[in-house]
Amino acid sequence: AAGSIASLLKLYHELKEIGPYFGYKVIKCHLITKSDFEQRARDLFADQDVEILKGHRVLGSVIGNDESRREFFDEKSQTYTSLLKKLSKHAKIAPQNVYKAFTNGVQHKLTFISRTTPNSEVLINKTERIINDDLIPSIVNHPTYNDKYRKIFSLPVREGGLSILLPEDRAHEYERSLKITQPFESLDDAIDIDSEQLRIINNIKKEKLENSKSKKNEIDNMLTSDEKYAMKLSREKGASCWLNALPLKKYHFDLTKSEFRDGIALRYGWEPVKLPSNCACN
Repeated sequence: AAGSIASLLKLYHELKEIGPYFGYKVIKCHLITKSDFEQRARDLFADQDVEILKGHRVLGSVIGNDESRREFFDEKSQTYTSLLKKLSKHAKIAPQNVYKAFTNGVQHKLTFISRTTPNSEVLINKTERIINDDLIPSIVNHPTYNDKYRKIFSLPVREGGLSILLPEDRAHEYERSLKITQPFESLDDAIDIDSEQLRIINNIKKEKLENSKSKKNEIDNMLTSDEKYAMKLSREKGASCWLNALPLKKYHFDLTKSEFRDGIALRYGWEPVKLPSNCACN
């Protein structure tokens, strides 16, 4: 809940009185407040089991002062640095599993933080160094990989990339979240919040689509004729199904490390590593 300290105190008492009838037991609560209201909060909640804080974790992010955010980012930085290093190490033997674990899981968590927490650039940039220097090289295991392909890999799979986002792809996520929630702050009853939110969401989608087209054109201008041909093939309908599929063994979607890396090499026109000098028939 959010509101004035007096209204929160009233709500707190009502929760304690009515909550148990619905199986909701008020045990320990946290009240996050600005410095100007801290003393009033302590006075009103003096006899209650409520901890008065200037910052605290809420729903996977943090609310409060700069110090709370720094502590949050320090903890998350250690968590994701350790996790990405483990994934990079494991990618040497199971690149497909690590690729799906990252793009279907870890990456979404980083995007969530960038959407909900201001000033997350430090965390995103720190994880990017490990992604670019350790994780991707371990997945593709090919000497051709460079900064140009890092940009290509950031494209969606259907556009010829690997959907491994760059920091700039998340640069405006927090501002977009603020725009989407802004209609709730309006006190004008004449405003239809649902319609206004839908309008803002459609504008954001349009902006993202334009940015994606611009990025795609910029990358295409960097490519050689052979690379453009490889990208054209990778964008054909159905050409990326094997990348989108989960590596489920019972459906034979699980690839060996050689099969997965050879698939990546063929997708981008690279020569697969460790090719035999003679074919099977000699």
